[in-house]
Amino acid sequence: MKRIKKISVTNLFGRFNYQIPLNMENRITIIHGPNGFGKTAILRLLNALFCQNSSVLRKIPFDEFRIDFDDDTAFWVTKSYHAPTEEAEAEKESSALQKIIFHINDRSVEKHPFAWPLKIPFPRNRPAFIRELQISLPLEREGLEIWRYLPTGEILSMEDIVERFGDRLPAEELLEGQPDRLKDIRSSISVRLIEAQRLLNPIEFSKRREYERQPGMMPTVTVYSKELAATIEKKIAESATLNQTLDRTFPARAFGPTVAQSNITENELRRKLAELEKKRSRLMTAGLIDQDNSDAFQMGDQIDDSKKIMLSVYIEDTDKKLGVFDEIADKIDLLTRIINKRFLYKVMTIRREQGFVFITDEDDTLSATDLSSGEQQELVLFYELLFKPTPGSLILIDEPELSLHVVWQEQFLKDVQEITSKLYETYIDTNKCEITVAVGRDNVKEVLLLLEKDTFPGVLAIVDADFDMLEEKFPATQNLLFTDTHDLETMIIKSSALEKVLSEFGSTDKIATFKQTYGKNIRTTLIECGTPIGYLRWVSLREGLSLSFEGLDFNKFVNKGELTIDVLKLVKAVKERSYNTEIDNSRKRAIREHDTEKSMGQLKSDIHDPWYVCCGHDLAYILAVGLQRTIGKHSAQTANPELVEKWLRLAFEYSYFHKTQLFSSIQVWEQANEPFIILNIEL
Repeated sequence: MKRIKKISVTNLFGRFNYQIPLNMENRITIIHGPNGFGKTAILRLLNALFCQNSSVLRKIPFDEFRIDFDDDTAFWVTKSYHAPTEEAEAEKESSALQKIIFHINDRSVEKHPFAWPLKIPFPRNRPAFIRELQISLPLEREGLEIWRYLPTGEILSMEDIVERFGDRLPAEELLEGQPDRLKDIRSSISVRLIEAQRLLNPIEFSKRREYERQPGMMPTVTVYSKELAATIEKKIAESATLNQTLDRTFPARAFGPTVAQSNITENELRRKLAELEKKRSRLMTAGLIDQDNSDAFQMGDQIDDSKKIMLSVYIEDTDKKLGVFDEIADKIDLLTRIINKRFLYKVMTIRREQGFVFITDEDDTLSATDLSSGEQQELVLFYELLFKPTPGSLILIDEPELSLHVVWQEQFLKDVQEITSKLYETYIDTNKCEITVAVGRDNVKEVLLLLEKDTFPGVLAIVDADFDMLEEKFPATQNLLFTDTHDLETMIIKSSALEKVLSEFGSTDKIATFKQTYGKNIRTTLIECGTPIGYLRWVSLREGLSLSFEGLDFNKFVNKGELTIDVLKLVKAVKERSYNTEIDNSRKRAIREHDTEKSMGQLKSDIHDPWYVCCGHDLAYILAVGLQRTIGKHSAQTANPELVEKWLRLAFEYSYFHKTQLFSSIQVWEQANEPFIILNIEL
């Protein structure tokens, strides 16, 4: 995913020229300078450039505003004025006298640099657009093209509205007429601007006359308190829906357990039950589930196999139900910890019906609006940082020190660094664990065996599961762990990292059309497309064919429209690729004469978990083909498998890893091998 490495502005306010390199390593950059030197203007221009608010670009005087990315591409906007008369020269701010042009240098195959002049958007469906205006903004129509802005009573034209409120108008109208390349790059970076004026928010309204009897603004702490309560209720509803699905299918899953459920030990069951109780307690504290004072379930000394299976399925179901709250629970934990560390004589708690609630040391209850202005600033800032941005966002904070005591100002940067570390964490504590990469699963197993013979302590080996789980070849030692799926790449694709990559590089319209046309989502499509390749790899392994998949051209057998596999073409392409490798003639003859399609058909079974059948590299290649030809934005047309795998790895968050069986297994290993530590406990 693109990251900004430098911001440049020329002739800002007719006098300032700046080049601002961003701190790529620590991810926090501080812009400082005297008042009136353009700090706020730079943040507003940056926000406007990527949030489609062209009115700001027209209002702030500059000649060029440029963004350089970490992939050596660039995006900039230039502004010039044409003023044929002295009167016009005095009205430079008029959009009619400005010429604003967007420029892109994206290493395109096109010979000429991209340039596109800014145009004021004109609605395609004027009646529908006017209705949308009345929903989106506190406006009342006074005439054919005249509107009254209710908070101030100002009379505005349509052009005035676009100039002033461009960031709050329907995005599809603001993007109307822009070329795909410009749309893609303006949406390539998610930007969140936290304005200096952040303690008041425009009120939500539904009826025009009701609005006129209300104040134009509402305390932001009230808005965010209600918003958090609504988010919690939404998560509760999501969990309830999942409950119904899991409860309905529980009998079938209990009487048809997986291999892992059948082989679970009593100690593992006890550990998982204890983890569930710990998670329940945490969610109760966060205000996400109701308090329950009943005693936790206690296993007896011995239970039979049927009860173990029932408990195993129950534990997995409950973990999924509670897992709906994982992300919001992490954010609430961090928010309450930061706030309660700062505020004196009061403690903040979260209640599902009310949002923020404050209890004083005298047991009095306070609302968020009872806080001081400095306390409200703190609460708003950290709520914004934790709950508002999407993952990977660029967050801009204007004057973060407003109303803050000097001690809080000193602590603020440390808290921001903590939040940043939560967004870009590393899973392994490299201060306490040395990572050695061995080439090949067999090498790993051989080295581990030698170390265990020498009773070398504190060694844990992690390898791809490959086809071993399907062959029922389980790890022979507690010091060897498998990935949850065929390999690490399939683990990542199975997680929400795929949705993050698709939101960044996939076209929303194209993906929706694909789903409507073929009746399945992209993840299901990848699995169905990758399964035949997985079976072919498995056949090659089981029957000693030594087929070569290295450098395989997927375009020879992937249908680029519907993203399906032509199995005959697949087998032919792999065999042809294998003939070209340095193998003897007898091996080539064996490959040529082998009835590979028949072997694949005999091996295929509905009981096989496709996530163990598919190879992650194959899925990444198929996704690259899809982004290039079927579902991608213009920016994804140069996607290749290596780049797609990089995007997926960058999108894989700690919260996703935390939910995996591999994570739980590492925790079990740590408990059995104290004092050795693998995982980063600070996370």
